[in-house]
Amino acid sequence: VVRESMSEMPIYTAMPRKRLRMVLEALEDHLRGFDHPGTHTSEQRVPRGTCTIEHVMPQTIEQGKSSKDWKEMLGDDWKRSHEQWLHTLGNLTLTAYNPDLGNRRYSDKQTIYSESHLELNKYFKNLPKWSASEIRRRGEALAAQVAKEWPRPPGNDYRPTPDLETE
Repeated sequence: VVRESMSEMPIYTAMPRKRLRMVLEALEDHLRGFDHPGTHTSEQRVPRGTCTIEHVMPQTIEQGKSSKDWKEMLGDDWKRSHEQWLHTLGNLTLTAYNPDLGNRRYSDKQTIYSESHLELNKYFKNLPKWSASEIRRRGEALAAQVAKEWPRPPGNDYRPTPDLETE
């Protein structure tokens, strides 16, 4: 249940940014192999707080130089797809180049991502398009990893403590 809801929920607007960035940083560490001591592929963990959250499919595609490209990639129902998938886990990544990426075409972003030192961004290297099905697929994979990294406490009687409910 957590995996399905996490991959489809607008996590960017539902979760505080610092907490969401922490989740993405933990996913990056997993991809670097830090959850399996002695097998990590990178010399260090991603430095905490140095990257920002980036929307692969931009937050605004109605106007601008690349709007036509994004609308074509998303298809005839581009508006609904944009609204449904924009803030989901599958459409989010980390970057130190957020202002440079902005509303660029996917092919431009793909080139920048492929040169990134972040493992999260290597996902895009051989992915020719970025539409609802690709966002869903990546979101499901990332949500599965989140569920694995932070499993639900055992037992059916789990209830959040009152102080957690108000966060």
